[in-house]
Amino acid sequence: MMNIQKFNINFDESRFADLRKRIAATRWHEGASFNGWQYGTPIDALRHFTAMEAPEPFTEALREFIGTLPNHI
Repeated sequence: MMNIQKFNINFDESRFADLRKRIAATRWHEGASFNGWQYGTPIDALRHFTAMEAPEPFTEALREFIGTLPNHI
């Protein structure tokens, strides 16, 4: 029988900072010869989504909300 254990999610800001740095340094493929999603996410969509950054009050509220959820493994 498996034991259910409660756990907390800890957000380490240095990991988020590292992720933002690595995304900013991404070298994107130039010029795909197709349109649409048949070979995965279009480069322009990836560039758009990775360039977006949520404002700090939103991310802090999200972290607090996630911390209130019951987390079990």
